[in-house]
Amino acid sequence: MTTSMPAFSPEETDVLPQEKTQAEAARQAQVSTHPKYRPDIDGLRAVAVLSVLVFHGFPNILKGGFIGVDIFFVISGFLISTIIINGLRQNVFSFVEFYARRVKRIFPALLVVLLSCLVAGWFTLYDGEYQQLGKHVLGGAGFVANLVLLAESNYFDVMADSKPLLHLWSLGIEEQFYFFWPLALWVAARRRWNLPLVTLGVIALSFVWNLAWVHSDPTVTFYAPQTRFWELLVGSLLAYAMLGRQSYAAVLYPDPRSRAHRAVANACALAGVVMLAAGLLLLNKYRAFPGWWAWLPVGGAAALIAAGPQALFNRWILGNPVLRWFGVISFPLYLWHWPLLAFARILEGQTPGRLTRAGLLLLSVLLAWLTYKLIESPLRFGRERRHKTAALLGGVALAGAFGLGAFLSNGFAGARPGLAGVGAQEFAAYFENTVPGFHYYDLVGLHEKYRDECNFYDLLSLRKGIETRAPLEAIAPACYTRDPAKPKAVFVWGDSLAQQLYHGLQVNLPPEWQILQVGTSGCEPRVNVLAPTHENYCLRSNWFALKTLAETKPDVVVVSFLAQHTVPNMNLIADKLKALGVGKVIFVGSSPQWTANLPGLVARKLWPDVPRRTLVGVDQQVLQDDARLRQNFRYGPGVTFVSMIDLLCKQDGCTTYVGDNLRDGLIGYDQHHLTPAGSDYVAKHLLVESITGVKP
Repeated sequence: MTTSMPAFSPEETDVLPQEKTQAEAARQAQVSTHPKYRPDIDGLRAVAVLSVLVFHGFPNILKGGFIGVDIFFVISGFLISTIIINGLRQNVFSFVEFYARRVKRIFPALLVVLLSCLVAGWFTLYDGEYQQLGKHVLGGAGFVANLVLLAESNYFDVMADSKPLLHLWSLGIEEQFYFFWPLALWVAARRRWNLPLVTLGVIALSFVWNLAWVHSDPTVTFYAPQTRFWELLVGSLLAYAMLGRQSYAAVLYPDPRSRAHRAVANACALAGVVMLAAGLLLLNKYRAFPGWWAWLPVGGAAALIAAGPQALFNRWILGNPVLRWFGVISFPLYLWHWPLLAFARILEGQTPGRLTRAGLLLLSVLLAWLTYKLIESPLRFGRERRHKTAALLGGVALAGAFGLGAFLSNGFAGARPGLAGVGAQEFAAYFENTVPGFHYYDLVGLHEKYRDECNFYDLLSLRKGIETRAPLEAIAPACYTRDPAKPKAVFVWGDSLAQQLYHGLQVNLPPEWQILQVGTSGCEPRVNVLAPTHENYCLRSNWFALKTLAETKPDVVVVSFLAQHTVPNMNLIADKLKALGVGKVIFVGSSPQWTANLPGLVARKLWPDVPRRTLVGVDQQVLQDDARLRQNFRYGPGVTFVSMIDLLCKQDGCTTYVGDNLRDGLIGYDQHHLTPAGSDYVAKHLLVESITGVKP
């Protein structure tokens, strides 16, 4: 893979060397504010983007590959701050010129990808999916994708890998930085403040904010600009330290031929390599990130930039033509790769196979190169034309307006071909349940059938578009108060997989049985909670559940939850319940889980002759985990494990629907939650006998 290498960096100039004119010479004062081209920075860009590609395509191979985004942040902060500081010091900085360059740098590839997603979604997505895509196009066009994704990151959010424009969150943070930081530096320069001290102060504030929230609210910490700006500002601080020089070694030892200069440069490069390698190999999605861990990619990228282009690693590895080529196309490559993977996952209803993913990543490289050669280069380089900037601004604005239209019109319902097959679109739309719509949830009365009165999660605030970790102050007394008229009581404890059992139990249990319940969305049972809290709804829920169990002494406790189905964890829960005097404990295993929302899977992959059982889209790992639990869980008298999967899944697949009506009898309404029909079926054929000892 070879191509002619331009002697410029995408962040550093907008004029090709062979196209220099007298007009460009007249602007030389402004051009000189840009740093001298460094091939090793293009190589570092390549490391960043290729890390992200491998992580998204093959996450088990490079579990820390997501740190490529953090490397990009440091590079951007360094280059942009160098441009701004040089311009301010030479008194030639222009906001108009700065943002015009940003438009020509970012908008060409972004516009092509946004339009491509809108066209592809027009023919492949059902209404709810296209409506969400429209919202994300609007967020991407307005450079607030991170804030849009943050607002919808809640309990009812759909899978991240089914959002074709999910990756634009990082572009949102960068652009928000570009709006904030030039103005901040301009004000600081006008007031003659010490710019490095100002930068250090903002770094400290942003990093402390990051540490304060990374455990209590990791989603906000990941997406919020104020908890991420410090990463770009580390690059900014480096720009001050190296101003006018290509390496930090030159600050200490100006003679690049001296042994001390070479030693410092190579030591910086080695430190950077070690930190980046540690980040790529040690980090994974389960770490509290960014937090302290983000210093591995941030510090590593900063050290490699500080090492300069003459450090051995930078010159021979980062500066080699192949990595430089990938660095030049890194921005369109980043934009293209994720939509291809996401659309493939949507269409297949599961993660595509290895060969498919590899092919899509190769296709993204081809599309990135074509985008750079045919669209980005002609629009960015050459003679300065104001109409280029205006056209790009107008194009992205129109894409955003179209996205707004898709969002407001429920995905242009009725106007698109959408899913193939008569009735498929309507079937999928019936189960739509995104916030703030709650369409299916309200349509079938799940707030009653799931017994939301016993949920410490604040669903009312969520309906208003606000998600909070603060618990409700209290749940309904009927959830925890024994009824003297009913001699028997079963206590249902867990997360939403426990909530989904209520409807079936209410319909099928004998009248002498009362159902008590503490089931809080997203909160698996924990027994090591010693005190109540007003800050975390899960801790509050589990504390209250244990308190209620001790007071009410139910005859049977049914425990059900989504994650952490391990023998040691279940033994801990059983020990605690036995210590509280519970005579009978029933652990209910997970319901079947699907690789995509079951209604969409049915409409897209199984329509119109939907089988009662299918292997399509079944999460096989969940089936294997459940089989191991059935084989290995042996606690003792009074404690049992019952398997919904054993009931609903056979060799020919898992149950899709029960009864004679597909829509009303569908077993689940998303990836793992039962519909009322599913709840009724499970209670009737599995739970009632386990609880009462008598067949219904």
